[in-house]
Amino acid sequence: MQRKPFLDIVGQYKAIAPLDEHIVIDELIQYVKDREDCFERKHEESAKHIATSVLLVTPDFQKALFLWHAKIQCWTQPGGHTDGDSDIHAVALKELEEETGVTGTKLITHIPLHMHRFDYLPEVFGYRKSIYNLCFLAILPLGQEPKIMEPDKCDAMCWSTPDEALEMLQSYSDEYTQTLIRKWKAFIENREDERK
Repeated sequence: MQRKPFLDIVGQYKAIAPLDEHIVIDELIQYVKDREDCFERKHEESAKHIATSVLLVTPDFQKALFLWHAKIQCWTQPGGHTDGDSDIHAVALKELEEETGVTGTKLITHIPLHMHRFDYLPEVFGYRKSIYNLCFLAILPLGQEPKIMEPDKCDAMCWSTPDEALEMLQSYSDEYTQTLIRKWKAFIENREDERK
């Protein structure tokens, strides 16, 4: 199992990440260095899992797709666990296809837009665990329309602008998605500045 390409991606992300994210990034780097089986999903107390997701945006970057996750009761992005696969980019695109039916997408950059650690109590999954999630940005290919492919996991979807998405999240606390949306908003603004 190749760990170096994954560590290179995380290292490149750390170089541009805000300082307040470095503790979690360093935790993930150390975990991957220490464990040859780091990409496996273990159902055990205090497990650490690696996952990836995709913020899928319209071609004009103005709207992104959000899925309502039935188990954890919040709006999320298409994604899932690596389950033994160290190719984080391939996992991201595979999960996007499995959950939305969207194919032929390419990631906009090879480093994530955002990374976060989710900590879950035993009441959610039956055991305490942490998930390190790397979220990538991708554009919806022309002529495709996402569908709910795994209704037992996600039972609703919507397209939202950054402001609409932030308003949608006001009913519950979700620091990860709020930060992700702010980074997406900054990405849009930087892109518009570059085009002037």
